[in-house]
Amino acid sequence: MNTARTNTMKWLIKREFWEHKGGFFWAPVIAAGIYMLMAVLATVMGHQAVSADPQGFHSGLAQMVHDASDPSKAREVSAGVEVGFTMLASLPLIVGTFVVFFYCLSCLYDERKDKSILFWKSLPLSDRDSVLAKIASAMLVAPAIATAVAIACALGLVIIASLFVLAHGQNPLPLWNLSGMAAACANLIVTIPVTALWALPTIGWLMLCSAWSRRVPFLWATLVPIVGGIMLAISGLMRSFGSDDGWYWRNIVGRILGGLAPAAEKLYRYGDGSHALPGSSDAQQLGHLFSVGDTLRGLANPELWIGVVAGVAMLVVATRLRRWRDEG
Repeated sequence: MNTARTNTMKWLIKREFWEHKGGFFWAPVIAAGIYMLMAVLATVMGHQAVSADPQGFHSGLAQMVHDASDPSKAREVSAGVEVGFTMLASLPLIVGTFVVFFYCLSCLYDERKDKSILFWKSLPLSDRDSVLAKIASAMLVAPAIATAVAIACALGLVIIASLFVLAHGQNPLPLWNLSGMAAACANLIVTIPVTALWALPTIGWLMLCSAWSRRVPFLWATLVPIVGGIMLAISGLMRSFGSDDGWYWRNIVGRILGGLAPAAEKLYRYGDGSHALPGSSDAQQLGHLFSVGDTLRGLANPELWIGVVAGVAMLVVATRLRRWRDEG
């Protein structure tokens, strides 16, 4: 890619960000703010509970401090902190998923609806570069922002919990297991490209519907696969091929509508419970599930790459449709 095209792509991606800053940036930030406000309210309620039963609070906290300082439980505590930190970061990530979903549905439809596509086509910009900028925004820019906000939110929640613990004369250091936090942050960052590849069929399908439909792309994107599944179930066509209706809902509907969901690839890979580690505690099993190594193992999943091929094909068609489809 030459310098001129690199600069063009950079400005196209910046354009997407500034046009959709409310969704890409402010939506996760507001979600994190609400999450932290709820945590503060919960802390106030917890303070009232402590006032009613101070002995129960101190005994429970003393047990946590003892467990965290026990070398034999260090691995389990680290895994518990890693899972807990990931859970604390979940709300901004979930909000970011909805933002990307509706961005993909509208990005090619809205520019035809408001006629802005006529302006952009008057510039020396190819349809390929314009669509690539939208794909990069959906696959990388928006998830990266949501992940950064999620990590900051999780740290803020840990600080709130630490202040609460400190205010009641207990040691907050057990909440700050740095190895568990670092592992959780690393996994959240590594998850971005893996989820981007897994979500490519969803992004491709949504952008294809956005480029093709003249009205309500949301209905086309959702009703076509759902009605198709209902018709297959009624006709029994899947069973005639030696499969069941669940295969269609799992591999077609699930992939083109649910691929953007956090940990969707893990749910698909471990839906049968095969992630269980014999002889491990629940915290260790969840820690393994949300580890960097397990996330990277998703790249060896053949279904991921089959989906990549299907997603790229749909995006190529969407790019072609953008070239000639308009509202006139």
